[in-house]
Amino acid sequence: MKSLVFALLAEILAIVLVVFIFRSFTEKLWAARWASAVFVTLGVYLVVWFWPRCDRMLTFTWPLALIFLLVFALPMFGFRWLSEASFSEFSWLGLQGPELHEISTKFYYLLFGGTLIDLIRGIWQKFSKK
Repeated sequence: MKSLVFALLAEILAIVLVVFIFRSFTEKLWAARWASAVFVTLGVYLVVWFWPRCDRMLTFTWPLALIFLLVFALPMFGFRWLSEASFSEFSWLGLQGPELHEISTKFYYLLFGGTLIDLIRGIWQKFSKK
């Protein structure tokens, strides 16, 4: 259950870091690059941390983190670090950059909610055993 608390805190910290990055950098391209690095780091952390725990419990966090990492964070990270082009020129899975970013934001809320559900379920199971 501690791992779920750390996951939730990491998800919150990622948002705080991204806001800080965008407020600190005047150059938006570099802010976007570092923000994408934060989300890739978070995705890798969640996927690696929850991988061995998936067989012991039903979890929403691990599959949602894997999807977030592979479908959203890594492609946007790659584009931002390998290209100087405008993000509106980026296309992935038939979506333009801004559309993908909007869906990614909503999916991040889903990831956060999934982690919260996992945590609530873990707390419920702990107290229902007593």
